[in-house]
Amino acid sequence: MLTKYEYLYYKLYKGFLKAYGRGNNPKLTAWLALSQVIFVNIASIFLIFDNFFDLNRYLGDYFFEKYSKEQQYLYTIPYLLFFYFTLGFRANKIIDRFKVESKEQAERGKVQVRIYVIGSFVFFILTIIFRVFCC
Repeated sequence: MLTKYEYLYYKLYKGFLKAYGRGNNPKLTAWLALSQVIFVNIASIFLIFDNFFDLNRYLGDYFFEKYSKEQQYLYTIPYLLFFYFTLGFRANKIIDRFKVESKEQAERGKVQVRIYVIGSFVFFILTIIFRVFCC
């Protein structure tokens, strides 16, 4: 499972490197983008479970409604650190591992990554729309 995220990180890195060059720190940008995509997926799953199983009844208030903005920012630090130590810390090893792919594999991977990233955000938006208008 981690290999798929490593490949996703590599393709995001290559995309940011091609689009913005080395001046924009593509390793960090890819790491932040991947963290955001995974967060959107987790949030979508949480919203779906909340719609169908009414988690408020079991959990009380939402997790972050009772916390200030400063506390919410503090809670994101462990999340980002987790992704840094699983992917960002090993960025050079991941890049070296996948840069030997063939042109055909690279094109297929580019399409798969675009579908995954765009699909994640579309699914998140549809989940929010469903939550607002249907329940």
